[in-house]
Amino acid sequence: MGTAERVHATTPPEQTRTDREDERPEDDVDGDPSLSVAVVEAVGEALDVDPQDLDALYGAVDPDALDALFRPDADCDVSVRFHFADCLVTARSDGTVLVEP
Repeated sequence: MGTAERVHATTPPEQTRTDREDERPEDDVDGDPSLSVAVVEAVGEALDVDPQDLDALYGAVDPDALDALFRPDADCDVSVRFHFADCLVTARSDGTVLVEP
């Protein structure tokens, strides 16, 4: 992964949480990571698998739409729940990603 730890255990222990401000993917141009990248990495961490070994996110949700909905300059309070890789994922407009395996 090569970046700082991004996923933190929460209560209950079967949930995993990551905050986008802790994420700094190397391929990010403007220093603000996409939520779709954070989701894939959080699910990989929750399942203890390499994120590249997961099925494509677009099989569960449109990554471009997810990123557009949760862009950093968006002024909204939104959360989205969807299933990805046998996990329930909740993405919030504050950048929080919850993963329930």
